Amino acid sequence: MWQNFILIIGLVISFLCLLGGVITVWVNTNVKIAKIETMVNIKIAAMEMSIAAYIKTNSENLHESFADNKEEHRSISAEIKEIRAIVHDINLAIVKFSK
Repeated sequence: MWQNFILIIGLVISFLCLLGGVITVWVNTNVKIAKIETMVNIKIAAMEMSIAAYIKTNSENLHESFADNKEEHRSISAEIKEIRAIVHDINLAIVKFSK
């Protein structure tokens, strides 16, 4: 009788130790998964922030370039108008001299 009792107690203790080990492994795995998820989320957020900063910087540069190009376009257009006027005057002069 005592032998059965000791055997049952041993089995219960073994089962509890095995159950504790399984629970410990499960908890540690969940903690490591949570740490990995947190690190990944932090890295994704950092990448999003750097991309947003890059886009902001480039859009500012793009607006500055457009403004510079707009002013340059106006000055080139004015020069072209002057050249057209000079060419027109030259054509009129050629027509007068050819008659």
